[in-house]
Amino acid sequence: MEGREGKFIEVISNIMNEEILGSVESRAQWKMPTESNRGESLKIGTINIENYRGRKIMENFHALVDHCIVENDKRQKWRHAVNNYNSAMIILRQKHKYSSDDIFKF
Repeated sequence: MEGREGKFIEVISNIMNEEILGSVESRAQWKMPTESNRGESLKIGTINIENYRGRKIMENFHALVDHCIVENDKRQKWRHAVNNYNSAMIILRQKHKYSSDDIFKF
């Protein structure tokens, strides 16, 4: 892979393998799926991830946001949205019967 797309994939793969799913000392082996058609730019393919890894990624999604979103205002909005998502998922994973009032408050 060459050019901007290749560099982007390399950086994101390093973040995933050394910060989110692993560490510098114990690198994960995640590889970003890509698709390339003749005459078209390289595209990110479908990403399938096990539940426990998905949780780990979302808990550390800020590392990806910080790299991918250049404008500070947009980056802060993304970080806020991810924090809200993570907070909601903690509530929704609880084994609890929710009343209509609980759902409305949520």
